[in-house]
Amino acid sequence: MAAGTDVAQSEVPYQVSFRLIEQDRHLASGAIVNVRFVITQASFIWKLLRSYPEQPLSSLARIRLGQVELRSKADDRFYSISSYTYHPDFDFEAARNDVALVRTVGYIELNKFVQPIELRNGPIPEGGVVLYTDWGAEKGNVGGPLVMIEDGRPQLIGVMSYVYRACNANVPGGFERLWNHYDWITKMTTIDYSHTNFGEMCRAVRNVAAQLLTQNKESVRRRRAIKASMLK
Repeated sequence: MAAGTDVAQSEVPYQVSFRLIEQDRHLASGAIVNVRFVITQASFIWKLLRSYPEQPLSSLARIRLGQVELRSKADDRFYSISSYTYHPDFDFEAARNDVALVRTVGYIELNKFVQPIELRNGPIPEGGVVLYTDWGAEKGNVGGPLVMIEDGRPQLIGVMSYVYRACNANVPGGFERLWNHYDWITKMTTIDYSHTNFGEMCRAVRNVAAQLLTQNKESVRRRRAIKASMLK
């Protein structure tokens, strides 16, 4: 991976940034799996907790969604962390099974800038083209999603496990192959609706529906304006 280009948030609505609460500093990236779970690199959590042994992850970091700028803004959306789970065979020293699932406090509200990504159940086919997105900072350039586009659908195939120099063509980075952990991920991210606050879910659904309706009305208005201008 070398250089790279800027992307719009609508192109990568699954991308998240884990932020150090005290300094609002980018720690690592991740991807939205569903309305309660984000997937990322396990090692960054392990190292953060080693640095602050007396504090839980929930008091150290939070998750920022819907934004591609590195610096946070006043209207950014943040979610607190409820819990996290390392892969059962995670080995920090060997950098193996370097993946973790992070559960949010409350349901993630979805819109065109905040969307989950499908998890691919299988390896990259021969000749397949992949996309990696991150903020390019040498510190925090881990956990980012490696994605393959198939039939127009983005599919998550990996997360960045290690990188020696950010965006350097001469030094390779390493990715955790998520299709090897497909069964574990799908099992752990299954949502138990028996204790669900359906009022909260309904509000989230209504918000998304209202946003989509507004976007559709705006799209119709633009098409009519273009058609009217062509008839003049």
